[in-house]
Amino acid sequence: MTRDEYEDAAAWFKHCGFTCPPAAELHRGGIVGIATIIDIVTEMDSPWFFGPKGLVVADARSVEFIPVGGRLGFFDWRELLPFAKGDGPVPPAKWMLPQDAKPSRPRPAGSQGSLL
Repeated sequence: MTRDEYEDAAAWFKHCGFTCPPAAELHRGGIVGIATIIDIVTEMDSPWFFGPKGLVVADARSVEFIPVGGRLGFFDWRELLPFAKGDGPVPPAKWMLPQDAKPSRPRPAGSQGSLL
């Protein structure tokens, strides 16, 4: 997820009356909930519908995070479990982390850093 994608999503959440969690707190790279698809519609009176087609879901609920790589479209996530990377969500990108409140200490004149 890029910063622009996060900001677009956060703006959409706000438009719909919700608060988007900070980017670093979002679970990514896995499944966070399940639902049953009960219909496909081409119009609906809902702030979440932005067409041309939408899925109507029922019994939506959160689940314990399941780390699997995502794909576009429908897929059987259970097939991906043997290949799942890591034990949890994808770590946050550097831009997602809170900025350090303390200013960095200036280096003494003429000092060189070291590479590790």
